[in-house]
Amino acid sequence: MPWFKVDDKFHSHPKVMELTPSAVGLWTLAGAWCADYLTDGFIRTGQIRRLGGTEEESQQLVEAGLWEPVEGGWQFRDWHEYQPTADSVKQGRDDKSRGGKLSAHNRWHVGKGKSVADCEYCDSSTHNTTYKTSYSSPISDRWDGVWDSDAPVPEPVPEVPKGTSSPKPPRGKKPATTIPDDWLPTDAHKAKAHERGVNLEQQAEAFRLHAETHDRRCVNWNSAFSMWLTKARPDTGPKQYQNAAEKKVEVAKHWLSQPTSQAPVDPWAITPNTWKEIEE
Repeated sequence: MPWFKVDDKFHSHPKVMELTPSAVGLWTLAGAWCADYLTDGFIRTGQIRRLGGTEEESQQLVEAGLWEPVEGGWQFRDWHEYQPTADSVKQGRDDKSRGGKLSAHNRWHVGKGKSVADCEYCDSSTHNTTYKTSYSSPISDRWDGVWDSDAPVPEPVPEVPKGTSSPKPPRGKKPATTIPDDWLPTDAHKAKAHERGVNLEQQAEAFRLHAETHDRRCVNWNSAFSMWLTKARPDTGPKQYQNAAEKKVEVAKHWLSQPTSQAPVDPWAITPNTWKEIEE
C-alpha cells in the first residue's frame, strides 16, 4: 500500500498559510486518491467534485503553486520528487511477490527434495531443483551468485508421521541426568529442613530411593530436593493411633520383627501382661 507523504512543516509553509482549510483538505484528499490509484499526481476534474472540492478551491491550489492545470484535470507539482511513483510501487510489489514465491520454493521444493513442473524456479527438464535469477530486479541483484546451480542444496527435511512431534534440538540447556552417586544435601537444605521441622536424613534417603526406583532424570538435583522438602510433611513426634486395637497391631508387628529369642513362642498367645511389657 503506497503512502501519500505530507511534510511536518506543511502547516507553516508560505504556500499554505494563505489557503482556506477547505482547500488544504482538498489537497490532502486528492493526494491520497492519487497515491491509491497510482496516477503520479494527476486527478481528473470530475474526481475533484466527487471528493467534495470546488473550482474555487482548485484555483487556490494553483495560485499557491501546489497544483498545475493540465488537460482533463489537475497535476500535483513536483510529485516525483516527494511521492513514490507508480513504477516504483509496482516494482516493489513485483519484487515482494517474487521474494515470497522464492521463499516458498526454497521451503517446499528444495527443502523436501522435490521438483514441481509448474514452478518457475524448478528445472523440470532435469528434475533438479535450482534457482533462477534471470529477471532483473533488486532481489535478483542482491541474491546474484548465491542461488546458482553450483550452490549447495540444503538437505531434505525428514517428514514426521502424523500424530507425532519432531524432537526439538537442545538450545544450550544442560541435559537431564540421573541422581549422582555422590549427591548430598547442602547447607541450604539443612536450614530448610530445620525450618520445616522435617528429618533431613530420612527425607534425603527417601528422595534418593524415589529417584533411583523411578529412574528419574533432572537438570538440577539440589533444586529438586528443595521442592521435595517443601512438600514433605513436618515431623509430629510419636505416631498417634486412632484406637487401642491399631496400636496393638503396630506393637505386635514391631515385636515379631525382633529376633526369635526375644519374641514369644506363640505370638497369638500374648497375655495382657505381655502387652504391657511390649508397650513399655
